[in-house]
Amino acid sequence: MIAGEIRGNLPLDIGPFVGRDALLKKVCRLLSHVRLLTLTGPGGVGKTRLALRVLKQESADSAWMIDIESVAAQADRSPASLYAHLALELGIHRNGVAGLDTILDHLRGRRVLLALDNCESLVPEVRAFVRALLVAAPHVRILATSRQVLGVEGEHTLVVPPLDLSAASQLFIEHAAAAGADRRVLGADPGVEELCARLDGLPLAVRLAAARMSVLSVGDLLERLDDRFHVLKGIEGVVAWSYEQCSHAEQRLWAVASVFADAFDLEALTAIAAGAGMDPLQVMDNVAGLVQKSVLTADTSTATTRYAMLNTVREYGERRLADAGDVERLRNLHCDYYRDLVARAAASWLGPAELDVMAAVHRQLPDILAAIEHAYVGGDLAAARAICRDLVRCRAPFFFGFLELVSQHLHRVIDASAAAISNPVEAADVAAVAAMAGWIAVTVGRADDADKLIAAANDILEQWQVGAIPPLLFAEGGRKALGLGVREGFGMLAAVRALFSGQEDAGDRHMATMTWAMGFAFAGEPDAAVEATAEYLRQAEAAQAPWATSWALWTSALSALQAGDLRQASTYLDRCLILQSDMDDHWGQTWSIELAAWVAAAGLERAAKPRDRARRAAWLLGAAQARQDKIGVLMAGLKPFADRRALAHEQIARVLDEVATAAASADGRRAHAHAIRVALGDPMPRGPRAVMRDGLTRRELEIAELVAQGHTSIAIGKELHIASATVDAHVKRILAKLGLRSRKALAAWVASRQT
Repeated sequence: MIAGEIRGNLPLDIGPFVGRDALLKKVCRLLSHVRLLTLTGPGGVGKTRLALRVLKQESADSAWMIDIESVAAQADRSPASLYAHLALELGIHRNGVAGLDTILDHLRGRRVLLALDNCESLVPEVRAFVRALLVAAPHVRILATSRQVLGVEGEHTLVVPPLDLSAASQLFIEHAAAAGADRRVLGADPGVEELCARLDGLPLAVRLAAARMSVLSVGDLLERLDDRFHVLKGIEGVVAWSYEQCSHAEQRLWAVASVFADAFDLEALTAIAAGAGMDPLQVMDNVAGLVQKSVLTADTSTATTRYAMLNTVREYGERRLADAGDVERLRNLHCDYYRDLVARAAASWLGPAELDVMAAVHRQLPDILAAIEHAYVGGDLAAARAICRDLVRCRAPFFFGFLELVSQHLHRVIDASAAAISNPVEAADVAAVAAMAGWIAVTVGRADDADKLIAAANDILEQWQVGAIPPLLFAEGGRKALGLGVREGFGMLAAVRALFSGQEDAGDRHMATMTWAMGFAFAGEPDAAVEATAEYLRQAEAAQAPWATSWALWTSALSALQAGDLRQASTYLDRCLILQSDMDDHWGQTWSIELAAWVAAAGLERAAKPRDRARRAAWLLGAAQARQDKIGVLMAGLKPFADRRALAHEQIARVLDEVATAAASADGRRAHAHAIRVALGDPMPRGPRAVMRDGLTRRELEIAELVAQGHTSIAIGKELHIASATVDAHVKRILAKLGLRSRKALAAWVASRQT
């Protein structure tokens, strides 16, 4: 989501940029020597538009714009919610907890220009985040837009004023000409300046007025700016006036469209409008009218046109809904639409279009989460559970890396539901959702969370005397097979495959097959593993499902590795890696890099150059660990995976000493962006040997150097003014990060990095 690809409920940066050149230069000049600049001013004055233009003009590794308003609209306005939103918008693929440290780690060391839009809606939380970011990421610059200053040390503020009459008139003429008016006639009309003066030079007001020039003259517009407009001061009056110029059907559609949390497509708007009593055949014509009047903006750069509203325009529509007493009904229609959307996605994701299905869910995620929020706040916990459950079942959270965001909603819904169960059917539903949350915890290695959630699901069923249900059998089987490496899980998963028998359960049945086959592949039973993985691959290829096929290839490669057929393992894994690279599947790539390290380590005894191959294996293990840290996976909670990694370390240790292994692993951690190419056989990238980052913080590097100089923890503590116990904790963490076992090995590692 770099500047040219900003999405969401912000205006597209395609219209004329008038009267702001000097201000633009001033903002860019300020940003060249200040790290926090806040643009202030009233709504509609053009803060967001100016920020967008700055993003396009400034040089940085990347430029991002995030609308804080979408967090403020939720009932949960906690810092955790803010950080989860930031992680999602920044494109951080992380399925573990995405807290403040996740955001800081992602931005640390990068030259980034970060624009935070509409900060006035969440000032205390944004203030805390900005303070932490300025300290942790010295190369990040922040451009905020807010009607209220943030009050952060070092903050510079700049008031964005209305346009002067000349610029406002030029902006009016440009937009009016786009609406079909004669540019030369307007240039000679003195009424244009009078009109712009009465609009206070506010860019949004000027734009809305100009859009009416397709059917009205300047004189007509002046006549319609009656006394009531002067009573309604500022932008609200302009928006109200624009609303009055719309037809009744357009006004109604404006109000209906205000229920969307983000950009939406015609299908969604038509469905909700039809539910509200509008003629679906007329929606397209009314949308065209609202686009012409600048109420909606249309993004036609993608296969499906997406429509968006400015926050000011949306808020006005929401007030009209409230005046009509129609908010609850429209919110319910919105919730029903997205409940049905994710249900269809869950039922259809396995197939040739599965990437499109998951992408469509990800694209509409803000509105899906808004639907969950509405159902939760309104007490419709059954709807909230259904949306949460199907959101996980469609697999988009795994592929796009927002499992933790979904988990937050799941936990809230489960807690509220568990206290309100009134019958066995409801108990089974709550238990199924708790089991789903438990399965998520299994996949990221959060063993304790998984056990608690699965136990809670069992307790609910026992309390209401309900028998075993497939979602819980799946979660328990997955926990035993992949979390604990216990063979009992295979039978549970086999039973679940049979229980997921309906067409709507095809995706769930396939996931059970995947977990069942993967469990056998780890189990050390070659014949059973080959049979199970072959069945899994056959099903995935028969479904022509690219993502499912990539995982079937991964499991087949693991099975071949366990059977000692390294050539076949490499063949399967190469096909898997190419598919995952083409799909940009960060989640899958993480595990394939790990598996590539296992394959490399397993072949050391027969390698022509064992030391080179051992370094490659260690490098890939380091890269895989970096990826796992990045997406929030705890390998210790996935025993079969952790055991196989330990075996790879043992195999490498027979060829390389501890220092050489740690050095290669550290190189892999640092250069993990190149890991797919290395896993496919490319040479390992060479980095500067004297640079000692390797995932260590500045304090950890400092302590490592002092350890290498022979200082004790007590001596280091005195020098750094910290407790010796704190030093010991740092050393333990450093050794874990580098894969070392002793201070002596750490000293040798430091020496090797300085030569």
